[in-house]
Amino acid sequence: MGRSILPAPGAVEVLYFALPDADDVKASWLEYLREDDPEATLDDVSDDIVEQDHEHVYSDLIDRLPEALSERYPSFYAEDESTWSGRENRVVATNGMADVLVTQYGDLIAVSIAARSDRRTHGGWADTDWWRHEETLREGWTKRMAKHLAGVIREAVYLEEYGKLGTFSDGTSVYAKAA
Repeated sequence: MGRSILPAPGAVEVLYFALPDADDVKASWLEYLREDDPEATLDDVSDDIVEQDHEHVYSDLIDRLPEALSERYPSFYAEDESTWSGRENRVVATNGMADVLVTQYGDLIAVSIAARSDRRTHGGWADTDWWRHEETLREGWTKRMAKHLAGVIREAVYLEEYGKLGTFSDGTSVYAKAA
């Protein structure tokens, strides 16, 4: 599987998940249709159904991640849907130390765990010693907790996980099913 997807900048851990294959989605819907009409064929399954299914799976993932994280770690909460880190990474859950961000490209979803960046305007105090110490604290906490958070995410997401094998010079990455 080759895709280009950009995980969150500074991500400590990135998990990759694939949306259901279009043929599998159509086959599932065909089984559903055959409950009412045994003569139904794949031609009876609309191509729009795949897109609708993918949209549903993505929105379900966006809802499940903050719930699962806050259940295990009460300091996490769901972020407003307009909260983004850059142009492609949606912040779905956060606490005082870390952000969990989701990026989608085609049929691939990346879930990144990164030290929380302060999304407020600093007003000139960002270069103070206090700010640098807080940033170091956030980075250290996120690195220590990343494996634990990744475990919670894996439990919450029912999609097939992939691992990144490498990236070509043109920016295209190659993924394989995780073991």
